[in-house]
Amino acid sequence: MVLVYRVDVKALAPAHCANVLGLANASGAAPLLRLDEFWYGVVYQDRARVLGVALVARRGEDHAIERLCVLESERNRGIGTEVLGIVKEQLAPGAVASLEVPDECERRDAFASFLATSDFAAGQDGVYRFRRRDT
Repeated sequence: MVLVYRVDVKALAPAHCANVLGLANASGAAPLLRLDEFWYGVVYQDRARVLGVALVARRGEDHAIERLCVLESERNRGIGTEVLGIVKEQLAPGAVASLEVPDECERRDAFASFLATSDFAAGQDGVYRFRRRDT
């Protein structure tokens, strides 16, 4: 059974918190020790196994996606697209979701291409942004 959901990461049970942190830290970026600095998370899980996660911090009214991670063995199956879709749904009309592709990202070009196909536009500052249109 697959679940994709928004969650208050500060309220996760310790075992689930460890699964989310484990996947987020597998990205190769600076390791995270705790989840309390994040506004919310979006988790994609199949049964009890976490396959994808986005960790989002608040930057003013922006939803800054600090980590977007999918298990390497599960990539190219639409998991990242579904996770980003939930983040986009959280935006009020006119609000922005942003994500910076880390320098240490091994597949930087592929990640940037994925963001572009997910309607995120690269800014002059290297940050990718999605703005929700008024609906």
